[in-house]
Amino acid sequence: MARLLLAVGFGMTGAGLLLVLTPLSVTDSPTALFALAGVSVVALGAGVLTGLERSVTSPRGGSLPTTDNRAGVSTPGEGFDLKLSELSVGDGAGQAVVHERLEAVALATLSEYRDCSRDAARAQLADGEWTDDPRASAFFTDEPPSAAERFRTVLTGEPTAARRARCVVDELSRYAEAESG
Repeated sequence: MARLLLAVGFGMTGAGLLLVLTPLSVTDSPTALFALAGVSVVALGAGVLTGLERSVTSPRGGSLPTTDNRAGVSTPGEGFDLKLSELSVGDGAGQAVVHERLEAVALATLSEYRDCSRDAARAQLADGEWTDDPRASAFFTDEPPSAAERFRTVLTGEPTAARRARCVVDELSRYAEAESG
């Protein structure tokens, strides 16, 4: 059935090109009107055949299960993800909350995986020495966004702080993966 519909589609395209590129497209010509009516009938027939095929092959009354969380069970990190997605460029309070949460996780992670004190970990975060990723280190050093980052914020609508926070999360997860792997 699909091949038949494909052949009909190619035929109709060819007929359309023929009508456009030849003198037959003059509306005073009975041949052009006959060809136009023929193409219209074929197009209508192809549409009816497609509808019939889809009504026969599509599942009736079947539906996929919903994936919404009706049981009220939250997944780990869901609150942080929500806060990060709600972050806006001028939302200083929201950025402060995200900064505090990530700083707490970063301090715990660096203390554990680099075997250092929390004060030493805090110094590494402040200096940007804890990672090679410039966006992740800029999150804790409060480095102003570059022109490219500001341009990306304008294009995507995602604040620089949110992108940097995602880089921090990725970098911290690498510590855990390197230790377990």
